[in-house]
Order: sequence, then C-alpha cells, then structure tokens
Amino acid sequence: MGQVIAHYRKKYGCKTQADFAIAAGVKERTIIDWECSSMIADQNRRTFLARMLKIPPALLGLDWRLIYYQDNQGTQSASIPPEHLVELLQEESFYHYEDFLVLATGWLYSGKLMSIADRVERRFCKLEEAVARVPATEKEAWLGLLAQYYRLATEIPRHSGTDEANKRRCLRLNAKAIKIAGEIEDQELQIQLLLTRSDIHLEQEHMAQARTIAHQTLQMAKQINSRTPLYGNVQLRLAPVLLPEAVADSEQMKSIWRSLDKVLNMVWDKKVEPDRSLTTLSLAGVHHERAKTFLELYKLSPKQDYLRDATNEMQMAWDGFSSDFASWALYFHLTEARLYKAQHEIEQSARSAIEALKAARAMNSKRKEDAIMALYRELHQLDARNPYVCNLGVQLGMF
Repeated sequence: MGQVIAHYRKKYGCKTQADFAIAAGVKERTIIDWECSSMIADQNRRTFLARMLKIPPALLGLDWRLIYYQDNQGTQSASIPPEHLVELLQEESFYHYEDFLVLATGWLYSGKLMSIADRVERRFCKLEEAVARVPATEKEAWLGLLAQYYRLATEIPRHSGTDEANKRRCLRLNAKAIKIAGEIEDQELQIQLLLTRSDIHLEQEHMAQARTIAHQTLQMAKQINSRTPLYGNVQLRLAPVLLPEAVADSEQMKSIWRSLDKVLNMVWDKKVEPDRSLTTLSLAGVHHERAKTFLELYKLSPKQDYLRDATNEMQMAWDGFSSDFASWALYFHLTEARLYKAQHEIEQSARSAIEALKAARAMNSKRKEDAIMALYRELHQLDARNPYVCNLGVQLGMF
C-alpha cells in the first residue's frame, strides 16, 4: 500500500515527501510512515488519500462508492473524472471476479462445482485476458485473484476422471498458480497451493513427490498464524502423507500427533482466527482427517487399537456433520467404507460404498466414482456373493 501511495503522490505532482506533507497538512514523518506501510488500518485516512491523490479505491482496499458518494442513497459528493472511469470499471470487474470466486468456492463445498464447471472455465479464461491488460500498479492484486482461479479450476479436472489428460491438467494449473503466488510473494497463497499439489501427487500415487512437497509446505507453514484454517488444514491433510517415514521415527510420529491434537483443541475451543484462504475448519472435518490418519497408520502397522481409534473418530465426524458442507458426505462415506473393509465388515463396507457412490454421482465426480470402483474390486475378491457387494457392482455397471 505504501508503494501505491508513493507512486500516486509523484503522479499528483509532489516530487518529495516534504511537499506532500505540506499539501496534505500533516508532518513529513506521517508521509514517511504511510509510504513505508504495507497496510493502513484507518479507513478514513485511506479514503482521504484516494480522494486527494486520485488513487483507484481498490488499491487501498476501499469500495469506490466511499470515494464518490456521500451516502448510501447515491448522492454524489465528487465528480468522477472521465480518465478515471476506466479504472472504476476495472475495479468493478475485479469485485465481480472476486465475488464469483467466493460463490464458486461455496459450490465446491456443497458438492455442486461440476454443475457450474463451464461457467468457472469461462470466467477463468476472461480473467486471464483481463490480467494481461491491467496497469502495473494494479497487477499484483489481479495476479493474486488469477492464482485463486487457477486453484479453483484445478478442482474441475480433479473430479473429471483419472485419465492421464486430467492428471496432467491438474498439475499444470496448480504449477501456474504456484508460480504466480511466488512472483507476488504471497506466502499464504503459496502454502495453500503447495498443500493442493501434495494432495494431487498423493491421488496420483506419486508418493515421493507428495512427501517432498509436504515437507516444504510444513516448513513454510511455520511462518504463518497457527490459529488459522489454512494452518490447521496443512497439519491435518499432510499427516497421512508423512506417516510412511514417521512409523520408523518415534519423534516424528509424536510431532505429527502433537500437531493434530493442537488443531483439534483449537477448533474445540473455538479459537480459530479467519484468514484469506477460503478454507474451513470444523470439528467434523478434523475428526474425519484424524480417522483417515489412524486408518493409514493401521495399513502401515496393523494394530487393532488404530482401527478402534479410527472408528471413534469417524463416529465423532458424523456427529458433527453439517449439510452446509454436503460434499463431505462423499468423503465420509468413502473413508467409512475403507474402515469397514479393514475390519472385514464386508457388508457394511459395501453399504457405505453405495452411499458414497450416490454422493459421487450427485457431485458428478468421476474421480471418486473410479475410487469406489477400485474398492468394489477389492470387496468382490473378498466376498463375491455378498448381496450388498453384488448391488454395488450392479450400480457401478460391473456385473
């Protein structure tokens, strides 16, 4: 923000900070503080600077109506210079793209993203074109928005299927977003995107790459607020990735569980502080991720205690389930099906898989349907004549 103010101060005609101090009626020390600041908290001061220096309001985190209207009835307090109309149109466009991103992310959590996939793709392409045209002073904000769109667009091929073209597109979109986040030095965004990359590598069974990215992400996460949804998601989602190397390292295993317990306590005590990541943390989600971690731990070291712990965590996950995040039903049912299979409860596993299949089809998630098909093949080998396994096969078209 300080760099923006300095740029527009010179454009206004004040070559020195001393000149601008006189013009603004403040001390030179105040101008120095403004131009060294990454963020000015006082909205009235930002409004004053936007009006005096003709700074596009979005660059100071302001709605343009604050600058040109004196009330919420549309009464104009200042005329809009013709040369500023283009900037205002760009700003309004920025807000439209930002609002659509928030709404589409909500559709992602509700399991309906694929129903608006064509609209996401269309907005995404238009945004790429818009970013190429914005002035240098506004570029950073637009690039950050574009990286978030890349992140959202990555979810479309992730749910479209497990063929090689979709796999490559996932990694390509994610790599573009990471590159942008690095260019604008947005650490939180980098962490969020690296977390997604680790997930993608895990889904594609690139275990070595997933673990390398996981370690990089954890190191970066040490630099951010440990009470945010982003930090909590890093700890929860990377735990299963790191387990294969942690089982032989008791200190690393203790570190993983300390982190998971810290996140659980933070959510339980309602001490989660908001961030810009558009991610969420809830008790249901935390318990589900812990159940997945126990299940992965059982695969590496088959102890009945791990299955019992995973079962308890899944029960608490379902107890906290909310229809606000309908897409979670798919993941919960699928984890539950895998857990029942590990317990040799074939009928219960097939039942949960059937529910997961219904949710996957409601979400139009071909990738998860492929995962359920793989589970069906495993269940079929264990008990080919179980009625529920047969029914799962019928619904999958495998009969």
